Amino acid sequence: MMDWLRILSSPDLNFGNVTKNTIKSMSSITINGKTYTGKNSISIINGEVIIDGMPQSGERLTGVVRVEITGDPLSVTTDSPVVVKGDVKGDVKADGPVTCGEVGGNVEADGPVTCGSVRGYVEANGPCTCGNVGGNVTADMVMKS
Repeated sequence: MMDWLRILSSPDLNFGNVTKNTIKSMSSITINGKTYTGKNSISIINGEVIIDGMPQSGERLTGVVRVEITGDPLSVTTDSPVVVKGDVKGDVKADGPVTCGEVGGNVEADGPVTCGSVRGYVEANGPCTCGNVGGNVTADMVMKS
């Protein structure tokens, strides 16, 4: 099973599992221990890493792909756990746990949430540990960080 992540930036681009995965306006991404940087976009399409439209030589990615994001994406949507080393300017939606810095929008997670302040609401299927939250919090347990 391949973990996938969808990060929306301007314009709307995908980083996902099915066929096309893209991160745009990121400072760096580490995929299975190898760090990539790109000026415009970093994609995984059918297991091949593509930087700014240029396929990178090397093995195809298979199985569980470990992705570590460094930067401040506009928003993040994932069907697996997500860790962002930076702030998310918009919403975060995950089918697993969420760990990130500040969130400028809402957080919806099918797992625990650990983050800085959140401008919107937080819905967590597990405990929530956040700074100030601008909206309602729905979680198994709420703790302030």
